[in-house]
Amino acid sequence: MVNEAVQQSATPTIDYLLFYVNGNRVIEHHAEPDWTLLWYLRNKLDLTGSKLGCGEGGCGACTVLVSRCVDRDSGALEHRTVNSCLAPLCSVDGCHVVTIEGIGSVAKSNMHPAQSRIAEMYASQCGFCTPGIVMSLYGTLTSSDHPHTSLTIQDIEDAFDGNLCRCTGYRPILDAAKTFAKDINTLPCKDSSASKSISTTLDKCLSFAEESNKEIAKVEFPQELREYIPEFTHIKGSTIEWYRPVTLHELLRLRSTYPKEITKVEFPQELREYIPEFTHIKGSTIEWYRPVTLHELLRLRSTYPGGASKLVYGNTEVQIETKFKHLKYPRFICVTNIEELQQMKRTPTSLIFGAGVTLTRLQAKLAQWNDPKVDGGVCQALIDQLKYFASTQIRNVASLGGNIVNASPISDVNPVLQAAGAVLELHRAEANSVRHIPITDFFLAYRRVAMIDDEILVNIHIPLQLSTNKTFLRSY
Repeated sequence: MVNEAVQQSATPTIDYLLFYVNGNRVIEHHAEPDWTLLWYLRNKLDLTGSKLGCGEGGCGACTVLVSRCVDRDSGALEHRTVNSCLAPLCSVDGCHVVTIEGIGSVAKSNMHPAQSRIAEMYASQCGFCTPGIVMSLYGTLTSSDHPHTSLTIQDIEDAFDGNLCRCTGYRPILDAAKTFAKDINTLPCKDSSASKSISTTLDKCLSFAEESNKEIAKVEFPQELREYIPEFTHIKGSTIEWYRPVTLHELLRLRSTYPKEITKVEFPQELREYIPEFTHIKGSTIEWYRPVTLHELLRLRSTYPGGASKLVYGNTEVQIETKFKHLKYPRFICVTNIEELQQMKRTPTSLIFGAGVTLTRLQAKLAQWNDPKVDGGVCQALIDQLKYFASTQIRNVASLGGNIVNASPISDVNPVLQAAGAVLELHRAEANSVRHIPITDFFLAYRRVAMIDDEILVNIHIPLQLSTNKTFLRSY
């Protein structure tokens, strides 16, 4: 039910989208809130490199890089690989989107190392999933959290947890990606001279030759070459050098040497000075609101309580509901720009996380705070669960609060929060109401929670309880 008595304030409202794609400025005045980023890239911008596979964020064929300026004073940037089949177009306002076409192409003779190494290491067959795999690798190499010079083999393997390949096999893909790892030289290698190669195809051909009655003239093969053992070779010409490695280890080492610098698509200067404003996109059937203060969010939710609106953050669940379950929502309220939902702080008695903290940011902060002597094991328990939670692309956009309110019976996080005695902080616009409820009392039934129609989950409080000889917290 819509509360018509609540009037919209005189807040300046933006009704269009401003973003960049591969360095090109895009202003969209006629966006529909139900358009996904992938649909727009393929159908409006003719950028068909990103593929539609599963349509539910599972295969990674649609992966693109989305960057935004998170601190205008320092110029700090945040780079995230996301599933463009799930990301609403409206969610990239003020962002820079980089697709497979933006990092390089054969036609322009400017292939990025992430592309060329996939090709050179035979890491692509049908090629449908390859753009997403390349973009996951590119996103890892350009991430501010992991400068490419500090990437380990494990970092690179973890970055591919959201990409599926149905024909190539993962070994050549990972071999190509690992050439960027700083610890590539730690891979075990075998001496190629220890064993001679055997060709079963040649054996079969020789058996046919022996059965033939006709003598076939042939040039004798030199005896010396019968005992020839290939060795690592380097021919330095006047303008070109030739290398011939004879082990996979040598090949990976050579490929990890050049180039030293990983090229990046430059972040547009205009977006460094971008200031988010209250936005209202009125589509033909759906409306999109993006408040930028908690006050605006509470007012909107009070105006459109319950089923009159749907809160979205990463859209990883709502897109599944609308596309596959055919649920209809008249309004979306995007909560990605609410500062109060982004806080992460530790007090002497508790850990406090804003409901809008992404699972990727949560992982990083938990790793920083992890100390069983202080937290009783809750940080490590959550870290252990998050490692297997969805994929990198999903964790980059999905929020902690969204996972809780969604009340999924298969949530990897909620059981740990229940065991830790977490308390939820809920806000309402009416009389600036704030209430706290233990998470154990929050879940009522399948997909049902103890929230009033116009309440907003703002913070999650996790009490710090030291392990004793009677209690401890672990997750498996």
